[in-house]
Amino acid sequence: MCARVLCGEEPRAEAWRCVTELEQDVTGEQLAGELPEAATVAVLGWPEVAVTALARRADVTSLVVDAGADGAGLAYRLQGIDIDAVEVAEAGMAAAVRAADLVVLEAAALGPDAFVAVSGSYAAAAVAGHVRVPVWLVAGVGRALAPGLWSGMTRRLEREEPWRAVDEIVPLDLVDIVVRPNGSMPAAGIGRPPDGPDAPELR
Repeated sequence: MCARVLCGEEPRAEAWRCVTELEQDVTGEQLAGELPEAATVAVLGWPEVAVTALARRADVTSLVVDAGADGAGLAYRLQGIDIDAVEVAEAGMAAAVRAADLVVLEAAALGPDAFVAVSGSYAAAAVAGHVRVPVWLVAGVGRALAPGLWSGMTRRLEREEPWRAVDEIVPLDLVDIVVRPNGSMPAAGIGRPPDGPDAPELR
């Protein structure tokens, strides 16, 4: 979205368009419509887009892993609106994935072959692949980056001690389905146009 404002002929008008698109993001609604009936879904932390889908589906049980110390609050919030939600300690993440029908991860940023998500997502996706539990990735409005912006972001995310990072880069080949504002699509072999231009100033 910042790239669109920087590269737009009318930055102020483009900024307002971006705000409107973010406010009207229907990715959560798309996910709510796609979730299997009466499914048990494992999520990590507090995925802001996926939460809107979980809150709409009273038939779905959420196993909320306390990644980043955010899961407990989300489980409590969902329980408060009569949604079946279970808080899961980080140590129980693999068990939660094995017990789930589906793992839903959320991309803070989506690149050509990987995505940025809360730490623990890589392990959750790897366990899911091992036990054959499908992995869905939610990527809301503005999260698909142009290649140059993606390269710049991945460089900035490099850490001497990556195990201390709150976010991590996860390969897209661990994902089965990507859910975007325009619907869901297989993660493999599908081109994903970026949500904005490749602004050199942001690399």
